[in-house]
Amino acid sequence: MKEKILIRLEHNYSPSFEGLDEMVLELEKKFIIQRRQIWMASASEGEEIWIQVFINAKAIDFILAAVSGGLIYDIIKTKAKEFIIKPLFKQLDILADKTDCLPRVRTFKFEFDDITIKIYGLHSNYTSIIGMLFQSLSTVIPKLHSKGITNISAINLPIIEQVRVDELELQYDIFNESKDYRSYLKIWEVISGFGCIRHLYYLENEELKEFYDKIY
Repeated sequence: MKEKILIRLEHNYSPSFEGLDEMVLELEKKFIIQRRQIWMASASEGEEIWIQVFINAKAIDFILAAVSGGLIYDIIKTKAKEFIIKPLFKQLDILADKTDCLPRVRTFKFEFDDITIKIYGLHSNYTSIIGMLFQSLSTVIPKLHSKGITNISAINLPIIEQVRVDELELQYDIFNESKDYRSYLKIWEVISGFGCIRHLYYLENEELKEFYDKIY
């Protein structure tokens, strides 16, 4: 059974880039689109977009299917369901290529039945970067389960460490300017125990640290 994906797009009232209306018209041919114009002080430059993708499947089932079939394929099949998601990444890549003022996706959030995966600071190469992140997630989630991290409710990435006034501060890398997917594979925040337990997962050495500090 083919499932139609709901996509929510939020952007400033006066975006400073062209092509957004045309992109939405193309996306409406394949998806259910909810579009919201918002005012936010942090969006005063007009370059930011917030995207939420709602997928009626368990995260690992969809991710494994996407990795085995590839995001470049038209249909992703999981058990009894089929999904189309390729046109979203294609249209974002087209939008990034056609405008001089590069739109920045402040957060790209995948809402699965069990896990929310939030990616910060995307601004180009959407198909390749998200494809590589899905490959990493397909191995990291089982590894977390093997380490006793169950009931995962959210994974937020990437996290960076900054030294501020002689103290180490954790930040969501909202302004990541890299086009290299490896910049997203350093530190992830993993929330489990129905939202009660937080860990930092260091992908390079597979180290897992429970923590309680604020991430800015």
